[in-house]
Amino acid sequence: SMEMSMEILNEDDTASDVREAIDRHAGVETRVQVVGHSFGTFVAAWFNHSFPQRVQQILLFDPVSILVADNMVYQNFVFARGVQEAVTSSSRFATFLMASTEAYMQYYLRRKFFWYNNEIYLDDIDQQAKALVFLSMKDEILDAHRVAQEVDRFTIEQQGKGPEVAKFCWADSKHGDFVMDRHSWKGIRKAIEAQKMTFVKTYEAKKER
Repeated sequence: SMEMSMEILNEDDTASDVREAIDRHAGVETRVQVVGHSFGTFVAAWFNHSFPQRVQQILLFDPVSILVADNMVYQNFVFARGVQEAVTSSSRFATFLMASTEAYMQYYLRRKFFWYNNEIYLDDIDQQAKALVFLSMKDEILDAHRVAQEVDRFTIEQQGKGPEVAKFCWADSKHGDFVMDRHSWKGIRKAIEAQKMTFVKTYEAKKER
């Protein structure tokens, strides 16, 4: 329902509802592809926290859920910076309307959303799962360069022992630009298909054993 309400589902209830829908339509043992963009990467994080064994692949676009405690992310979501600055880009204006100045969103962010509990740590992803992180390097909402460094740090430290995590950077894109860019979607499809082939190879290797 889209009815306005001050009663808000918590993170665990939201993740449980998603799992129930998956169980009903895909089966209770099915591992799924989880996709989130911007604030939606928080929902992806909730599901991964609650049911990591149900995630086969997780796709995070402009992920505010990585390094969420960064001041840049917090300020952009919670504090309005004024109309003049907001209209400098479509992503700033969308955040200004839907987060910084929207009453119900502000109530949720200031009263019901605990920032320190909503970060997705890459090593929380199940070892059998894989992750793709897509970054707009001119992002005004999050520090894409710091997130890229975090992905690189995780990859180097894991040395193949943890989940496979790959990052893709759009050098000239801002937050959410990829949505309307067909060339970006071609790259996204190729990245998904390439990682999908590693699932096939892993499955075939297990069968041979």
